[in-house]
Amino acid sequence: MRRNNLLKIASATIANVALVALIVKYAGANLNVLIYAVFFMFATLWGLLFYIVPRLDTATGTPKEVLQDLAHRLRSGRYRVTEEPGKLSIQITPLVAVKIHAVADGANSEILYQADATPGGWTVLVLLFLFTRGFAGFPLALYHFLKARGFAEGQLRPQLPKGGIPRAKVGAGDIRDRLIDSLSEGHRLAAEAFEATQSSYEDRWLEIGFGAFSLWSIVAVTLGVGLHDSILAHNPAYLLIIPSAITTAIFVPAVWSTRKWFKPRIRDYREWADRLRRALEKETANETTESLEPSAFELIAQAYRQVPTWLDARRKGSFSREPGAWMLIFTCAIIAVLLVMFAIILYSFTIWSLGLLIWSLVLLIGAAALIGFCYLLYLRLRGRANEEGSRTLKDWNYRLDVMHQKMVKYLEEL
Repeated sequence: MRRNNLLKIASATIANVALVALIVKYAGANLNVLIYAVFFMFATLWGLLFYIVPRLDTATGTPKEVLQDLAHRLRSGRYRVTEEPGKLSIQITPLVAVKIHAVADGANSEILYQADATPGGWTVLVLLFLFTRGFAGFPLALYHFLKARGFAEGQLRPQLPKGGIPRAKVGAGDIRDRLIDSLSEGHRLAAEAFEATQSSYEDRWLEIGFGAFSLWSIVAVTLGVGLHDSILAHNPAYLLIIPSAITTAIFVPAVWSTRKWFKPRIRDYREWADRLRRALEKETANETTESLEPSAFELIAQAYRQVPTWLDARRKGSFSREPGAWMLIFTCAIIAVLLVMFAIILYSFTIWSLGLLIWSLVLLIGAAALIGFCYLLYLRLRGRANEEGSRTLKDWNYRLDVMHQKMVKYLEEL
């Protein structure tokens, strides 16, 4: 793994050195070229901070055992933990996350960490990087890396099992561990459903605002140009009133339907996240006070029926969860449309030649390749979301079955 990290660093260094050499030789003092070169350098370093996987320590046990034990410890500390094959994803702050990888090393497991960001963190990073040409994005990426490293060294290393992982506890103790895991996982799913739906709601308002402005502008320009000889052209008030009336008539129903559809769901997901968080806090604090809330097991059984709805809400809010991938899809789609437009323009030239035809075909082939890339990336995102949903439902079924069996066994032994 260290060799892989060194290879990544060496590749980034060689790419930057080669770029500087080319600029010095061919670009000279061209300011625009220098700006894009700096952007490329920051992009390389920015990607490197999230791409390298430093070694943390060695833990006793198989990778699966170590990750399961570590996930339970972190959930008991009320961190949001996502389990994936061979790794964990832990949210440290609303913007920063860290991935923990476990690789078999004989009878032990080598533990590695990788800087990551939450969906909101990725959105901020991508926007800062694009609109500041890397100057503001790179310091924030460096902050993510240092934050992830500090968490791994200070919080994770002391919790790694060194003398072997204790086997499952007997009776209520083991049930309590599984209750904590289920409550934490339920809270994570409900919170992510709330965040994804809230993000989709805000995106819908942007779409409505942009659509309303576009419609108003089109209607106003059409009236101004098409009716320039009528009385409307001599009364600017009409050019404001008529577009505003048409826009209002079309978009008021859109506003009403948006609020009617999103508000109840957002409220429901937030209430579920709050209920599961309170139950998790009570369980991890080992409180035994009376409460009007149902027991932890009853709450988990109720939450199980909501899991498919939460997963569907996360899938519909996939843009907020994968902003970088979706932004890449939109960018490639826009470039593909521009290539098609340029091909049509070249083909429609009055002075036709074989060269223009060849260039038109090249542009069309490039557009088709970009569209194919977008479609393949979309299929990958959808497949990953479906796979994650299936794995989550399978894990919930397994947790409920195990808890039910252990509770029955415990009651029989009393």
